[in-house]
Amino acid sequence: MLSGRTPLLFLVSGVLVAVVAMRVLWTSSANPGTYMLSGEATYEGKPIPYGTLSLRPDAEAGNRGPASVVTIDRGHYRLSPERGHQGGSYIARIVATDGTRPESADVDNSLFAPIVIRLTLPPRDGKWDFHLTRSASDG
Repeated sequence: MLSGRTPLLFLVSGVLVAVVAMRVLWTSSANPGTYMLSGEATYEGKPIPYGTLSLRPDAEAGNRGPASVVTIDRGHYRLSPERGHQGGSYIARIVATDGTRPESADVDNSLFAPIVIRLTLPPRDGKWDFHLTRSASDG
């Protein structure tokens, strides 16, 4: 014989199972198989004060993974797994500024013209340092 609390227990258990299942499915489908990437970003041996690093999958090399953009702050960046890469060939584009806010739109505080680099990332969490030089920014 079932007590009066048994249906309530089944209801609470069912809701709990549904919530856990939805959380697992949502987490795994957000960006399945994506990985964290972090590292240093320097120019001529000095930390890049502020900038952006964008990673675009290299479609010519067959990579169809997600694209990502992350902020470079005081020479460091960290791309979280939720916004991460899937490994494979990527095209990195680095834009760097001196970290100041220009007084007007016609003031350019860029340290150099954007630098584009092709790289291959392993399918796992990792570290990739960008040590840029004047010769890399010349072409």
